[in-house]
Amino acid sequence: MNRWFDLFWEKQLLASGLTVRDIELWKERRKLDKECSVEAEMEMLYKCKFSEMKCLYSYHKFSVIVAIK
Repeated sequence: MNRWFDLFWEKQLLASGLTVRDIELWKERRKLDKECSVEAEMEMLYKCKFSEMKCLYSYHKFSVIVAIK
């Protein structure tokens, strides 16, 4: 499933008009990512004493979380 999502994003990037170089840079930067679920991420934020958290956007395996300490 994870590989399917990666291929989905690569297909989206290719269709976006980005250069091959930009896509390669994206792939390199992705190596730094530590992927986890929204629930796991919010639990980590809670343990770090963030008082308010909300997932504003989620699409496939990409999410945007805002948190206030």
